[in-house]
Amino acid sequence: MRLKFWGTRGSIPSPGCGREYYGGNTPCLELITSSGLQIIVDAGTGVRELGNYMVANNIVAKNSYLFLTHFHWDHIQGLPFFVPAYTLGNEFFVVGVEEDKETLRQIVSSQMKPPYFPVGFEAIENQLNFLNLFPNGSEIEGIKVYFTHTNHPQKTLAFRFEEGRKTVTFMTDCELSSHAKDARPIEFFAEFCKDSDYLIVDAQFTEQELCNRSGWGHSSNMDALKLASLSRSKTLILFHHDPNHDDELIDRMVKDVISSANEKKIDIACFAARDYDSFDI
Repeated sequence: MRLKFWGTRGSIPSPGCGREYYGGNTPCLELITSSGLQIIVDAGTGVRELGNYMVANNIVAKNSYLFLTHFHWDHIQGLPFFVPAYTLGNEFFVVGVEEDKETLRQIVSSQMKPPYFPVGFEAIENQLNFLNLFPNGSEIEGIKVYFTHTNHPQKTLAFRFEEGRKTVTFMTDCELSSHAKDARPIEFFAEFCKDSDYLIVDAQFTEQELCNRSGWGHSSNMDALKLASLSRSKTLILFHHDPNHDDELIDRMVKDVISSANEKKIDIACFAARDYDSFDI
């Protein structure tokens, strides 16, 4: 598999001074499997950059998949600007947290209705094939896909992708330390993430910030480390950076995780997700 980040910021796009290194696009990542299957996860503003790359390199989408973890604005706002969705001959299978395909279609199309957008959904609907949420553990062209619901104010999915002996787990928008009555404990999520080669986790806040943001549906960098340790993951990637965090603060959050891991003798690599970074798994 090959993984590329096209958007790593949470809540709202945040370009500008001091954010040049990690970038300001909202969530979008791309997986390319060994068979060439393209899997896109979330359609924040980063998906616009992905689309421009596909057009510039004459990449035609044949049976590509778009997984939507949930429908908060920062995770779908780039779709109306995703040029390949307007191009006849491209085909994207859309799967999301809403299990019924017709409801999924209605939700995704609503942001292109007046008065929110000047171009109607009919401009892209022929290229988007909405699917019912498939059974957990389904296999798509050699890659197994698992999902679970996270601790977030609205329904949200985390995804686990397994190809051969390699595993990537993507868990954005999850409050790992939530004390809500229906919240799942971090141990539950650790079981879902166990033995991940790359664990991509919501780490929007510092520990100090999280104290005043209980119930918002996000985690701290130290929550992310605890999850990585409990799940015995090999590499932890901090994701969904707060729009108010500049490069210096994100660097410090990574250093704090590494320092804490060393103190606790946790053997794990850690870095923060960065727009346009890519690597083989």
